[in-house]
Formats: sequence, C-alpha cells, structure tokens
Amino acid sequence: MEEEGSHHNISNMGFLEQLLTEVHTSYTSHIDYQSSEDAFNQLFVWPYLNTIGKSIVTHDCKSDFLQGQPVLESMTRQLKKLNLFVDEKSLYKSDGLIKLFGLKKLELVLLETSGHFTNSDKVKIKLDHHKGMYGVLSMLKCVADDFSFASVDKFSPVKVFFIHAPETRLHLWSVRYQDGLYDFWREHCLEIRPNFENRAVVEQ
Repeated sequence: MEEEGSHHNISNMGFLEQLLTEVHTSYTSHIDYQSSEDAFNQLFVWPYLNTIGKSIVTHDCKSDFLQGQPVLESMTRQLKKLNLFVDEKSLYKSDGLIKLFGLKKLELVLLETSGHFTNSDKVKIKLDHHKGMYGVLSMLKCVADDFSFASVDKFSPVKVFFIHAPETRLHLWSVRYQDGLYDFWREHCLEIRPNFENRAVVEQ
C-alpha cells in the first residue's frame, strides 16, 4: 500500500512539473497569440490537453491527445449507423481530441476553438458550441454502444467532456445520461490572461 502511494505521488509530481513547464513556455513565447486560431491553441490549449491526455493511465487505457483537426470517429460511427454518412464531407473535424487508444478507441474529450484569441464573432462561437454539443452526444452514445450490457445505474455516472475556447475563455462542459435525460453541464470556466502578472482566473 505504501509503495502504491509513493508511485501515485511520483506521478502527481511528474504531472505538476510538466504543467509548470508548459505554463513557462506559454508566458515566455514570442508568438503573437492573437494572430490565428492555431497560435491560440499552440500557446494556451494544446500543450495542457497533451499533458492531461498523457496523465490518464487508468486500466492501461493508453490515453493520448490528438491535434490538427482529428476526425471525431464517434460521429462517423453514429452517422453510418443511421445511414446518414455520405462521404468525406460528412466527417466531423475537431480542433483536438483526447482518445483512449487502449479502451476501444473511445473519445473522452472534444475541443472546439472559435477563432483567434479575443475573437468575438458570435456566429462562429454559437456554431462551435452547438457543434461540440452534438459531438459529445455522439461520444457518449458510442460508450453506450460499446458497453451495451452495462446497467443504467453503471452508465449514469459516465461523463464525456467538451472544451470550448471562445474569445479569452476555456469552458469545460460535460454530458451524462441521468434520469432519462442527457445532462449538459458547464463544469468550469477559465479566463486566460496572457500577461503573467494577471495570470488566470477560474470562474465557477
């Protein structure tokens, strides 16, 4: 038991070290974070999701983070199941995914970034929000399909996540099936402040 606790502490320290390294990189970079969506992602989103993705080791799930418009396979599966998939134009291209390669290749976290940092295009923001909502529903449905013999009681606590990055914030949403309804819930909101003196503020 003591050895297990020690291993857990070492893992936590490794995660914290990696996280602080990425923070240092973000705040010392000379990249113009307002120049493009990729610059926003490169400085303030992708490195942290990569760290989180690699830190998930439960049941040897082989978790990892994909960036650069990875296809949301959950949506493809559900469209094909309903005979609605036409061709490559039907593919859902995301801005990032945390995927469990050792657990039926399930998709756990979906990212949608709405343009460059400080972009306030409401149409784009609303479109990405609704796109992400449908995306996580397809992810949860794939979990239900792959574990179809699980009871409702076992399935109800299961959550998948959607990170939406509009303007200067990161919104963490979750979806779960509870009491016959799909519960779409904002877990946290993080305001990004690029100047180190300001750092970040978490909003509940």
